[in-house]
Amino acid sequence: MQKAVSIMYTVFSFQSPTDAYCLVYLIDESQKAYCLLPYRQQTTGNFPVKANRRYVLFSPKDADRSIASLVDEYILNSQESKEYNQLYIIFSPNPLTKTIDRSTTELMPRETTVENFRKWLARCRRTDLDMAVEVKNIVIKGQP
Repeated sequence: MQKAVSIMYTVFSFQSPTDAYCLVYLIDESQKAYCLLPYRQQTTGNFPVKANRRYVLFSPKDADRSIASLVDEYILNSQESKEYNQLYIIFSPNPLTKTIDRSTTELMPRETTVENFRKWLARCRRTDLDMAVEVKNIVIKGQP
């Protein structure tokens, strides 16, 4: 019998004082790094941000109309009682491009190994002193 799952909708809202670029990655317990932003249909390798503009990520209904059709909406769930993940929010006023990754299915975000992600992030931080990285620990709770 399969355990019930807990579902968490992921939505972020922010505003930047300057033009910049943003990337978001999720690291799961299986040591995979998933690229959540830029969205799967974006071909630029980054998510450009305009100054003084409000952004709502991962919500097509709240996104700017110009990108609403590109927005990926994610539902995080777990078959375990608890699953520990990390979100990496990467922000820079300098152009940056996501790490090399691969697409596995139409419904899942692009992925790479945690090792490849960490090597890429370390290289980026050495060359871009303006880059800011915020790590958010999240717990996805399953149902007993």
